[in-house]
Amino acid sequence: MPLVSGTRRVAGLRVHEVASPARPGLTVVGIHGLGVSTRHLRPILEALAPHRRVVALDLPGFGRSERPPRALGVETLATVVRAWLAGIGVGRGVLLGNSMGCQVAVEVAVRWPALVDRLVLVGPTRDPAAPTLARQLARLALDSTRESARLNGVVASDYLRAGPVRTARAARAMVRHPIERRLPLVQAPVLVVRGSRDPIAPAAWAEHVAALAPAGRAAVVPGAAHAAHFTHPEALRELVLPFLREDAGEPARR
Repeated sequence: MPLVSGTRRVAGLRVHEVASPARPGLTVVGIHGLGVSTRHLRPILEALAPHRRVVALDLPGFGRSERPPRALGVETLATVVRAWLAGIGVGRGVLLGNSMGCQVAVEVAVRWPALVDRLVLVGPTRDPAAPTLARQLARLALDSTRESARLNGVVASDYLRAGPVRTARAARAMVRHPIERRLPLVQAPVLVVRGSRDPIAPAAWAEHVAALAPAGRAAVVPGAAHAAHFTHPEALRELVLPFLREDAGEPARR
C-alpha cells in the first residue's frame, strides 16, 4: 500500500512525514533512529499499512525535515513528536520506535501517557554495558557488517544528509538519556523486539528493557540484526499485529 509524503509546520520547523490511508484500529506511529529517516522505516510501515493506518516523521535535523540550529535531545524530540501527533489528529496510537527512536517513544509514553496505547521497541538503545559513545559506535560498526547492502546504502545516504557533526551531537544526547530510569514509569504495554544477530541491543539488554517496563515482554526476529524492521518486515509484522489486537476486542486471525 503506497505511503503519501507531505510536510507541515511543527514547533516552528518544517517537518516531513509519510502516511497511509485511514483504516480501522489504532494508528501505528513510526519513530526512526539516530541519523536516519522515514526511509529506514518504510519496509515495516508498508507491511503494516494493509492492516493499520501508519504514519511517521523525519525528526527535525534528519531526512527531509528542517534542521534546527542545534541537534535536539531525546526529551525535545519527544515534545516535537507530541506536537506533530496533535497536528495530524492522532489522539492515541501505537508508537513503534527503532534504536534511538525507542528512547523518544518511551519519553512520549512517560510524559503523555494518554497518547500511547502501547509501545513496540525494536532494537532499543542504549545498553549500559556499552555506556560511552565510542562503545556504541563500535557496536554500530559491527552491525553494519550484518545488515543488507540496501540497508547500509540507506543509512549512509541519510547520515551524509544529516552531516557528521549533527549526527555525533545527537548520538551524545542518545547516550546521556536514562532510558532505564524512564521505562518503569511507562503505563502502556511494551513489546521489545530484537534481531537475533543485533550487537547494539544484545539479548540480555532487550530482556532487561522488557523487565523494566511494568507490562513488558521480549521477542526475537531470527536472523535479523539491528534493523529487523527493514530487513525482516514480514516477520516483525507477525509479532506486532497479535500484540496490537490483545485486549482490543479484535479477532486473532488476520
